[in-house]
Amino acid sequence: MSPNAPKPSQNPKNSKEGSSLENKMKDSIKNLKESDLYHYASSNKEQTATYILLAIGIILLFLNLHVGSFILGAVAGYHFSNEIVSFLRNLTQIFEGWAKLRNITLLAILVALLISIPGLVIGALIVAALKQLLFPAK
Repeated sequence: MSPNAPKPSQNPKNSKEGSSLENKMKDSIKNLKESDLYHYASSNKEQTATYILLAIGIILLFLNLHVGSFILGAVAGYHFSNEIVSFLRNLTQIFEGWAKLRNITLLAILVALLISIPGLVIGALIVAALKQLLFPAK
């Protein structure tokens, strides 16, 4: 390379390409901010986080069963915390009344889930308990 040749960073063609790329990036970010998806995600943060965590959990089910099931259980525990706590508080009453067989069957299925996919049940119970402790129902 000759000493008089322009350096690549000083080449006017490279600076035009760089500014063009920079302008394209700025336009892309501007278009993303103006898109409906961005407005939905910014105004519905809880739903957006739920969808993202569900997708990650389902993907991780194929890669690492325990981590994926824990994430899915945590999401379920967050959204069904009132029902989970109500079920656990009324556990003694489950075995009374005319629907004994259905309730015992449901309890057996929950125990089977705990044995076969512990992350799902443990994640749901942990997050449901944390949500009830941090944000008690009014």
